[in-house]
Amino acid sequence: MPAILAPPLTTAVRSLPFGAAHAVDVWHNDDVFIAVAALILITSLPLSSAARINPATGGAPPAAPHSDVMHAGKGRFLVASRTLGDPNFAETVVLLLAYEPGGAVGVIINRPSEVRVASVLPNVKELHERSDQIFVGGPVGLNEVLFVIRVHARPSSADAIFSNVYATGSLDVVRHAIASLSGDDRFRAYAGRAGWGPGQLDAEIARGDWIVIDADAELVFDAPATEIWPKLIERHSGQWTRAQTPAPLDVLATLPTGG
Repeated sequence: MPAILAPPLTTAVRSLPFGAAHAVDVWHNDDVFIAVAALILITSLPLSSAARINPATGGAPPAAPHSDVMHAGKGRFLVASRTLGDPNFAETVVLLLAYEPGGAVGVIINRPSEVRVASVLPNVKELHERSDQIFVGGPVGLNEVLFVIRVHARPSSADAIFSNVYATGSLDVVRHAIASLSGDDRFRAYAGRAGWGPGQLDAEIARGDWIVIDADAELVFDAPATEIWPKLIERHSGQWTRAQTPAPLDVLATLPTGG
């Protein structure tokens, strides 16, 4: 399952406009510490053994044969299969923000918290009158906030993900986006992210952990979070069935049913 970033991926992520070096570090006072601690409690379930770093390999399982791997890439969704039992990622949908030889990075789009973005970023006055919730983007870097925004003109200090959707860690970009929101412009804030080492995501896709599909801005910004995974797994479960051998019914019966 997605793991703590291995060193090569950490370097790659820090070189990106939305990477860890540019993400907003929210550990700057006690009030924010309490707010973000609530997020950590939400995602405090332990990672499976497959998610832990192996010093010899940097955490990546053996690479799967290329012919068996469905195509992943920036701007695509990873839809957790019904057999993915890791509680950190069961019944999640991940938007891939980067997919490179050094690894991959994404954010979970369907796990909102009860914490307001304004509570985590009290110095951003444009947020004071807004009730937007912060989403738990993954178990890595929960003290860092990344933003995914939909605007018609590409902002500076932002990375194009797909269509008119961009990722950034710049508060200036977010301030401007919020101040000028109109029509179908939207933004989401994510505390934490999901990360994979070299070859790790391809291997997980090959064994049936994830279904890869094109991302949909409406699902990222407008759809109720509780409806995203059920809708996509129902729509694309046939794709997974054709690619993988179905799990026995007695195993499926043990999987969690909650979102």
